[in-house]
Amino acid sequence: MARAVVNQFVSDGIVLPTNTLREVFVTFDVYNLDSHSQGNFSQDEFHGTAISVTNHLSWDNLGVKCPCITLDQTDASVP
Repeated sequence: MARAVVNQFVSDGIVLPTNTLREVFVTFDVYNLDSHSQGNFSQDEFHGTAISVTNHLSWDNLGVKCPCITLDQTDASVP
């Protein structure tokens, strides 16, 4: 699966989820997830990042679906 995703990146030059539409305005929101736990059972802090992708469709532009990622059956690493 990883090789198929890399091949899609090489082909497109960009990494996007397959449910993101093309040829429409897209925004990316980045969230900084920092949790300084204060609960009774908390022992550690959590630091992470989440990214949300939003398509902004219009009546005259509903976007174009991305092609599905296909697995190469001739690849020796695929069982």
